[in-house]
Amino acid sequence: MKKIHLLFSIAFLLLLFSMMNACKRDGTDCGNNMPKFYATEMYGITHDESFEKITDTTVIRYEDLRIEINFSGKHYSLWRPRFNIFPSAFACDPVPPYSEEIITDIIITANQDYDSLHLAGADLKDLFYVKKYSFDSKFTLEDYLKTEPKVENLQFSLKSAPDTQMKIQLTITYFYDGRLVKILKYDSSAFILSPN
Repeated sequence: MKKIHLLFSIAFLLLLFSMMNACKRDGTDCGNNMPKFYATEMYGITHDESFEKITDTTVIRYEDLRIEINFSGKHYSLWRPRFNIFPSAFACDPVPPYSEEIITDIIITANQDYDSLHLAGADLKDLFYVKKYSFDSKFTLEDYLKTEPKVENLQFSLKSAPDTQMKIQLTITYFYDGRLVKILKYDSSAFILSPN
């Protein structure tokens, strides 16, 4: 009889340990795999508030301009074995893949003079805000880079108007401490940028 009690006690303790272990999952560590990626490609979408496709005759007011930058790459995970008698008993939302690669700089240039201080080919970093997809607040691009950010999807918008209306093409270049690639670039479509 004592053996049966001992077996039930051990089984109960194992079950309790398994449940406690599963309950510790907080969304940043869901399951045995921590999904990570390293960037191999960068792509972007240039649009205004209406999200309509732009052409070289599309006029976008500077305050409505949005450039979405996204990444794709190779996925890998850290294997973290976890003891759990009922591994599927506690469901949790999958964690989106993230990168550990650090952005060292982002350079934004234009093929036209933006204003008297920002000529064609000059860095326009000080003219842009950046916003993470997961946050409502936006940062100046300069402040964002001071945080030593990791590679992630971002939205860029302009802080100030150009001197005149012009047909323009923007280039966003990422420099980062990557596993394979160290520089990625996005060239927007040409469009007409309006100061008002």
